[in-house]
Amino acid sequence: MAFEQITFEIIDQVARIGFGKYSKKPLTTLELGTMDELETVLVEIKKKQLKDIIGMIFFSHKKHVFLAGMNVKVIRDLKSVQDGVKGCRHGQKICCEIEDLLIPTIACVDGVCFGGGLELALACKTIVVSDSPYTILGAPEVTLGLLPAFGGSYRLPRRIDLSSALDLMLSGRVVKGKTAKEMGLVDQIYPQEKLVEKAISEYIWNSERKIRSEASIKPSIMGNALTQKAVFSKARESVLKETRGHYEAPLRILNLLESSLDDPQDIYLEKEAQLLGELAVSEQSRNLQNIYFLHANSQRYKGPAGDKEKKILKKAERSDINKSSIFNIKFAAP
Repeated sequence: MAFEQITFEIIDQVARIGFGKYSKKPLTTLELGTMDELETVLVEIKKKQLKDIIGMIFFSHKKHVFLAGMNVKVIRDLKSVQDGVKGCRHGQKICCEIEDLLIPTIACVDGVCFGGGLELALACKTIVVSDSPYTILGAPEVTLGLLPAFGGSYRLPRRIDLSSALDLMLSGRVVKGKTAKEMGLVDQIYPQEKLVEKAISEYIWNSERKIRSEASIKPSIMGNALTQKAVFSKARESVLKETRGHYEAPLRILNLLESSLDDPQDIYLEKEAQLLGELAVSEQSRNLQNIYFLHANSQRYKGPAGDKEKKILKKAERSDINKSSIFNIKFAAP
């Protein structure tokens, strides 16, 4: 089975899906081809799970980057709301297929893990990260006038507490591995050179002991209605203060979560997809996408690859949930 975007092999009954081996870009992104190949692989894994395949891991062949999210060119090429909804449903379907597998599933994150990369990781039963200073995670879609729409806005508040989930989604802030571990976003940190090996030994071979069960997940959104109301009120107050109501995406993300947080997953995901479709082709998001490409073009550098890595490291060193973001939004649980 030959692929152009991912690698796939089964070693000792563990399915290994790798990113970045064939990418010439310094930061590996999700492409439409990546999504199609993932879907093909997941069909194979589903057929063989529990028999020939006892676990699955995602990892990266490229140093210092797991997945830097969806290629923004894919978003820019959307022509209509329905195009956005259709593309979003495809990503949601893949993440739900990962989530529904009956075997241990692990995202081994070494380096940059943003946007769709984080959403893919959230669909796994376990997320482990390396101790590399390059390892940073986040949901920066809001900086493009969008939201995490492969089920990310549904899963994130179910993995960490609601106020922290809103903080990440509404600010676009990224966090280092240590902070991610403290907030419950990731399960464990391992030495970079042993990340995959430790993930397999601890969460596949010792899966009964290690994998978080539904009962062990912090019931962050199952708390009382008054607490939820206070968190949403504080979030809205902060967004309005920092944006003066002129920035559409964070307010619409808030509206979605506040009105639909307790909806069944299928109903929520359809609302998430619809919102992504509307935001992606909005004038504000188009303007932010243009700014992104202008900035990316101005930052292009043809020198040694090591300089690119230094830029990533510099960003990682600056990144922390307690430091300022583009909105300087900080929410505290009441």
